[in-house]
Amino acid sequence: MLCGGVFACYLSVFNYGFVRLDNQVLFLDNENVNVGMTVDGLRWAFEVSGHDWVPLAYVSWMLDFEFFGANARGFHLINVLFHAANAVILFFLIKSMTGAVWKSALVAALFAFHPQRVESVAWIAERRDVLFTFFGLLALWAYVIYIRKPNALRYLYVLGLFALCLMSKQMLVTFPFLLLLLDHWPLDRYRRGKIRTLIIEKIPLLVMSLIETAISFSVVYRYSEAMSTSSTFSWSFRLFNGLTSYVSYLKQTVWPTGLAIYYPLPSDFPVWQIVISALVMSLITLVVLMQFRRRPFVVIGYLWFLGTLLPSIVITHSVYSWADRYTYFPSIGLAIVVVWAMSDLVERVPRVALAGRAAVVALCVFLCAASFVQVGYWRDTPTLWRRSIDVTENNWYAHSALATELMGEGKLNESVFHFEKTVVIRPQNWKAHYNLATALVLVERAEDAVRHFELAKDIQPRDSAINMNLGTLLFQLGRYDQAARHLGDLVSIVPDDSVARFRLGSALVRTGEYERAVEHLEKALELDSGNQDAARKLQQARALRDGGS
Repeated sequence: MLCGGVFACYLSVFNYGFVRLDNQVLFLDNENVNVGMTVDGLRWAFEVSGHDWVPLAYVSWMLDFEFFGANARGFHLINVLFHAANAVILFFLIKSMTGAVWKSALVAALFAFHPQRVESVAWIAERRDVLFTFFGLLALWAYVIYIRKPNALRYLYVLGLFALCLMSKQMLVTFPFLLLLLDHWPLDRYRRGKIRTLIIEKIPLLVMSLIETAISFSVVYRYSEAMSTSSTFSWSFRLFNGLTSYVSYLKQTVWPTGLAIYYPLPSDFPVWQIVISALVMSLITLVVLMQFRRRPFVVIGYLWFLGTLLPSIVITHSVYSWADRYTYFPSIGLAIVVVWAMSDLVERVPRVALAGRAAVVALCVFLCAASFVQVGYWRDTPTLWRRSIDVTENNWYAHSALATELMGEGKLNESVFHFEKTVVIRPQNWKAHYNLATALVLVERAEDAVRHFELAKDIQPRDSAINMNLGTLLFQLGRYDQAARHLGDLVSIVPDDSVARFRLGSALVRTGEYERAVEHLEKALELDSGNQDAARKLQQARALRDGGS
């Protein structure tokens, strides 16, 4: 039933190809991965490289290319199979810990069918989510087996599976603390063992988590530096974002509408939003903690959610505020709270039993239908970005990404419209002005393009692409003095660029500065002796110089 429900939810995804989100840095355009399984590829995967250390994810994609080539259907099939397997493993895990068959089945169903899972399953690049959860759940199951009859071999199974989990994604670095929670409920180990013994038992796992955390921060920092982005946000900013994100995650878990691939990260947080989020989380936490003695499952499930979601908030270094995919494993904790709370209510008020069963069926049907609809937004990249624009506010990133897609499809006027939306929302973003200017050139709105190139340069004066394009456009418009000024700035940035020297020399010929023109054209030929245009322009500049003298 679980597997059938999963395939019903994700049936349409098998008709979809790769979205452009998939081919940025991970695997589709990664020459270490897209050739299939090779020794060099395996060596590269296990090096601390790329923008994330996820060697097992890379290996799984290599296997996909080995068996399916570049056929996206095969990649989607593997993601869906992992998701179905995770639901089944979760059922057996909860059942092994609690002995409750139907409640375990319902937890697995809520996990499997919830539309927040769609991003992790339909997005091929998020193989990392289904993979780390696969090994993480197996590690939990191995732990349950170990504590029933402890021995070194069984403990090694726990360590090994946890290592595989960490090599799939770093999300579960709080695993040792999760085990301490489960030791209280449902495993009930605190009565039978000393707390000190239980803590010592987790130390090897904690060491592994600390090593993985150090690797993750190192890779994130180096990647951010290479991409010329901010490697870190202030801790106060992370705190405020985390606080508001927790509220958003809880809201969308209860009412999963308005889901999107991208939720924009605000430039700052209004005081009222911080205060309300803090009050909401404090109130929920207080109510939960009050249930500790009578209903420990509420506390354990809630802390499962908070704790396993925490690494995504601490290590996040991108431009989004939160993401549906981060709830993939943490959501299990909330599912436990909901199912056991409903069961507790039925036990105390038997008259609601029939209504409760009907509500469970209706809930599963609703979640499946919502997931099926959500999968539909993954049919292609423009649809994904349009969905983000429709359900979020001031989503400059989605407008920019959609505009780029539309430009690639030749829909230039629509592309300009969305780039214009981007600069309205983020007027201080130089890249937004640069992209808009590039699109305006293509629709022959040259003067508007000049204005936005100039705005981009005001913000980022040392960018070579801005100076090159602005100088070239001004030259084409016959504004040679201005073109020479910007091309001169370009040469100061990239003095060994032959094209920059050639274009500056050409502009100086038009302004009558023949001596300077000869100097730059000679340098252009020195850098690229095969540039025939530069040779002809140099000959012209010398003739004009000599004739003028």
